[in-house]
Amino acid sequence: MSEQVAVDRDGYLPESQWNLWHVFAVFLGGLVGAVLGGALVAVSGRDVTDPVGVFGIVFPAQVLGSMAAAWYLSRERGTGDWGKDFGLRLQARHVWGLAAGVGLQLAALILTGITIIVLGGDTAPNQEVAEIAEGSTGGALVLAFLATVLLAPLVEEVIYRGMLLSRLRRSMGRHGAVLAAAAVFAVVHLLDPGTLLLQPGLFLIGAVLGYAALRSGDLSLPLFLHAGVNLTGFVLQQYADELARWAEDLEGTLGVIRVLTG
Repeated sequence: MSEQVAVDRDGYLPESQWNLWHVFAVFLGGLVGAVLGGALVAVSGRDVTDPVGVFGIVFPAQVLGSMAAAWYLSRERGTGDWGKDFGLRLQARHVWGLAAGVGLQLAALILTGITIIVLGGDTAPNQEVAEIAEGSTGGALVLAFLATVLLAPLVEEVIYRGMLLSRLRRSMGRHGAVLAAAAVFAVVHLLDPGTLLLQPGLFLIGAVLGYAALRSGDLSLPLFLHAGVNLTGFVLQQYADELARWAEDLEGTLGVIRVLTG
């Protein structure tokens, strides 16, 4: 408890001095990397929606672009220590966040369902990258897993909780900083139009990750949570049909048991 009080009093990641231009620079670095990766895929003759090209070239290039920009800023404007500048640490005591991330993803899915019902939608929203991952098999499936569960949480936590949240925390209260960072986290996903109905769920995820960052004082807990969220989404996306059949079989089995024991 005393550690958390110290974090709150001194500010979140007090040694980082990022401004909004720095955050944008790291985000832009990722966009440049993605464009270059896409060009490389096109030159290689692969289709732009090919899972190997997307998850083996484009996405890693995007992550590399953002992390290269973050590395440069850490070296030139920060301390050069990623733990101090971005809170990039992993602590074994936060591994429970993986399981908690499963629950967080399920809560976000429930919120998405409510949003669809309220707005009268008749189709489930889906991210373009998720649709590409859904058709992955073999090596492409492994690449999609690594990109979704490991790389995406890493780069997004550095940008939104390691940089943006630490900047907002210097000028806003805890709740204001978390909610503002969560709103940006959700809205940026609108670069993929398929995420429109996912906005409330994304905002919820961003808010929980923000509070988790303030609680742990670094990115350790939000990294585990984020990985759990994305892992759950990945499994549900890949094995939705199998899970549906399993649920139907289970329901039938339970029905037989009720009849036999009734």
